[in-house]
Order: sequence, then C-alpha cells, then structure tokens
Amino acid sequence: MAHQDTSIDLIAVTKKEALPVQLEGDLYRPRFSEEACVWFEWIHSAEGRPEEGCPFWSETGSDSPVAILSGAVKQTVDPGRIMLYLAPSFEGRALVDGQGHYVQEFSLVPGRTYYAFEIKSDYIIASRPCEIRDTLETAESVDLFRGLRDELMFRNMFGILLTTFYYRHTEELAHILAENDLLKDRLRSLLFKHQETARDLLEYKTAVISENDLSELVRFLEGIYSEAGMYMRTDIDFVLHGINTTTLLQGLGVTVE
Repeated sequence: MAHQDTSIDLIAVTKKEALPVQLEGDLYRPRFSEEACVWFEWIHSAEGRPEEGCPFWSETGSDSPVAILSGAVKQTVDPGRIMLYLAPSFEGRALVDGQGHYVQEFSLVPGRTYYAFEIKSDYIIASRPCEIRDTLETAESVDLFRGLRDELMFRNMFGILLTTFYYRHTEELAHILAENDLLKDRLRSLLFKHQETARDLLEYKTAVISENDLSELVRFLEGIYSEAGMYMRTDIDFVLHGINTTTLLQGLGVTVE
C-alpha cells in the first residue's frame, strides 16, 4: 500500500484498474510511529538494512480484520492477506529487546486514501500506475508479467526484494522515463525480449539469458542510476551487486550463458 499522492489523476488511476480506497477496523498504537492505525507491521535487524542482505525479522501487532471501502462497496479481509508497498511510517535506529536495531515500520491509517489493485483475494496498493504495465503493448503481455509477479516474485525472497524496490521508487522511475525516451525505449525492448524468460520462470523451468542480454539490462539500470536520487541509487547498487555476483539471478532461477 502507498500513501495518497495528490499529483495522481484519479480518473486515469481508475482506468488502470487502481481503486481509491479507505480503511476501517480496530485501532492500534504502532510500536514506533505515533499515528493510530488499523494495521501495522515492522521489520528489524541488528546488522543493518534488509535491502543490503542483512538477516531481519518481521513482526505485527495487529490481527483483527480490516475493512476496505471503495465507494459503497466494503470488503473485509484478513490482515495477513494485505501486501504493502509504501514508505515506512518510521525508519531508523531503535531499541529492540534492549539492543540497537535498524527498524522499518509500516502502518495503515483510517481515513487516509490508498490505491488498491485487487489480485485474486489479496490487495496490493501502489503509489501510482505501474510503469512496466504502461510500457507493455498488449493485454497478453500485461497478464504474463502480472502472473510472474503474483506467482513467482511474491513467493521468492529475491523476488519480494525486487518488487519492493520497484514499488518504492515507481513514482521517481515514472518521472525519469517521462524525461528520457532512450531509457523508456530500452525498457520496452527488454520487456519484449524477455517474455520467453518470464514464461520459463512461470513454468518453473531454468530460464536462460545471454551475456549480451545481461549487459543490456545492466546498461538500462546504470542509465536509471545516473538520473536517480540517493535512495533509489542505493537499491540499484544492491541489484547490480546481486547481478555481478550472480546471487540474484540464481535466486530467481535465471542462468547466463
């Protein structure tokens, strides 16, 4: 889930299947942030940022159902079925069991507008329409990569990290691509070229890409890096390190030949 962005055109968002929603439920006081919420979760690590590969633990202090309202429609969901993509309500060093930990806490506040995409019985909230989806040219391609996200990325530690990075920076990525036609064309080319890779991964086959394909991906990421802000650069550095060491690709089931 992500906080409301006032620059978003609600009509355009709705056309792209994103629904503005609000939340109701029992109120909780998060452990680290101040604002009362209907749901919160926090991750913590004694060693550093989880994005840097440090081991981390996840905890939640809310377990009652959450009501999602869109217009006159209300649907109650178990909080364990909510997938979040939003900026932390708290981020920094804090004491956990008497020790200093790096902490990120995420919370959903009643009365605040979020944007929801319904995926099966789950809800995913994104801060703006998906740039990958907007770049794809056919409904079949959209369904293919949406299936890759839902069926593989959410069930794999490396996939979850990549998806989190993407949704964390989707607004900045949209701005970069809007200002740089070359990078937007590179993204379109990469998505078109790797549709077969996506199909292989969905069928739990070992997906094979060439060294040239990998170089094109790296050049695209480096191009985004050159235009990105500090926080986005930190996440791109993590991805490039994972590519260079092959850890990330192996974790996703991709082989380079």
